Amino acid sequence: MIKVSASESLTVGELAAVVEEAHRQHLKVAVHAIETASIQTAIDAGADSIEHGNFVTDDQLAPEGHFLRSDGDFLWRLLSEDHRAQYRDVGRYAC
Repeated sequence: MIKVSASESLTVGELAAVVEEAHRQHLKVAVHAIETASIQTAIDAGADSIEHGNFVTDDQLAPEGHFLRSDGDFLWRLLSEDHRAQYRDVGRYAC
């Protein structure tokens, strides 16, 4: 697994290149993203998981509790208890 810390300066293209190369080598990519913009960058780049996700928006989650992408399962860790409770039993969302 490759771990990447997403900041607002990391572009979708840069992160997508990391994801593409990792997948070419049969590795998954976990992105540490806290801010809404960084979370969206990780989603758009095709990250395999997002860690933290403190400022995720409802628009970034599908009704089933996974990101607005048709592929992949996602695991979010270290959310606040209030945030975890909100999504605990929703679809494929795991916390």
